[in-house]
Amino acid sequence: MLEVRSAIPAIELALQREDFHAAAEGLVEVLLVKPSFDADRARHACRALFQHLGFRHPISEEFQRRYSMAVNS
Repeated sequence: MLEVRSAIPAIELALQREDFHAAAEGLVEVLLVKPSFDADRARHACRALFQHLGFRHPISEEFQRRYSMAVNS
């Protein structure tokens, strides 16, 4: 099981390196484990990433369904 607190630095590093696939994957995993973690910051960060990339970007399209499942469960 994902340890949410330990995942955050890896997600931040992925964003700094512009490894958006790894960042999206990490954010969605956090949301699946603990959707309201840190006052919904993971949810907001994931939405911001999708908006930055564009909702038709392949990464956004790949993770949008899992994101929706995580935040709507």
